[in-house]
Amino acid sequence: MSLMTPTPRREADKAGHDSGSAPPWSGRLASKTRSTGERRLVIAAAAARRAWAAVWLAWAALCAGRLDGAPANAAGLSAEHVALMEFLTNRPPIKRVEFDLSYNRIFPEEPPDPPFVRVRASLQPGGFYFQFPTPYPFRTPYTKGESADYYWGVTSNVVSLAPKSGPGADPKNGTQIVVENERKELEELLQFGLEEAAPGSIHWLTPTNFVASTRPLKNGERLRLTGRLILDRDGRPKELRYQDAERRAIDIVVRYRYEERGAVLPKTTIVQRDKSIIRPHPGQRLMTNILVSLEPGVVPEAAQGFTPSMFIGEQDPPRELLINSNGVRYVVTELGMIRNEGVEPPAYALVTERPGAARYGGLVVTVALACGFVWWLGKRRRQPTTPNQKS
Repeated sequence: MSLMTPTPRREADKAGHDSGSAPPWSGRLASKTRSTGERRLVIAAAAARRAWAAVWLAWAALCAGRLDGAPANAAGLSAEHVALMEFLTNRPPIKRVEFDLSYNRIFPEEPPDPPFVRVRASLQPGGFYFQFPTPYPFRTPYTKGESADYYWGVTSNVVSLAPKSGPGADPKNGTQIVVENERKELEELLQFGLEEAAPGSIHWLTPTNFVASTRPLKNGERLRLTGRLILDRDGRPKELRYQDAERRAIDIVVRYRYEERGAVLPKTTIVQRDKSIIRPHPGQRLMTNILVSLEPGVVPEAAQGFTPSMFIGEQDPPRELLINSNGVRYVVTELGMIRNEGVEPPAYALVTERPGAARYGGLVVTVALACGFVWWLGKRRRQPTTPNQKS
């Protein structure tokens, strides 16, 4: 398209030109015509410069680190690229997710047999759960989670509780320690290889370069991370490399594998830890996470988190109830709460000590949280066995 618009000619000018003779004013008209054309050319050129400037500023803004989230598809990125960036930057609530994890993630010093372990989880604003749904590798299925009021765990024969606040709450409560570790494990899995980075800390400088920070270390310090994303020929994420910017204590290479095209997350994430803070064990240098399924969304019944009753079937046999209070574990019996220093399940034959009167004061609120569950267990024990119930 020409930047100049042809100037209309007057009929007299046209006639004189066609006849081959030049009228006396033809020189002045020609000069005026050239002047008008030049002005239009200048205006068009200025408009073109402004358009190019706008394009350049947009690209400069992208490269200068103003990309707070994943760019729009208009940026020319693949659907897989956009999906991964958006998930890492603005992760939604997770209604349900399943992974197959390499065995060395659980037990780095033992040979894998079989090599992968299935886990199932949900992460909601009000709480979460993390579940090993089969007896492998702990000889019993188990689920850990939290509600608005307490941390909890469920195995095939035990339910354990620990208050989150108020009397009895203590960071040394065993159930709380285990549950908080499981939540951290789940959040690391949902980072798709960026496990050393704190969730929500990633900031994209360009579509392939980012900065982030670690979780607080023991001294409260956070390490700054820098990294880049490498794409394959189709524009899909192929590799992600990152390291700490100050101490060189972290050096991670993540490789992605896809099994389908579109706005999907990587099917397989292979994490190679050349240097690591959270998993320095040599047996965990190379680990694989296989994404089985992921469904984002909110679980309506989990607005206040998840509770143990959500994971206990109507036909399940009764379970023992353990209460954690002020760093001490107790087993709830028909005679009251008895201190239990053993391992799950509680061994009644070894229990010889009962908590003193002062200890009971700190347990009142904890027992109140558990009494509804205890009542339910007692009711189940008193119910007559039917042909459809397990003995």
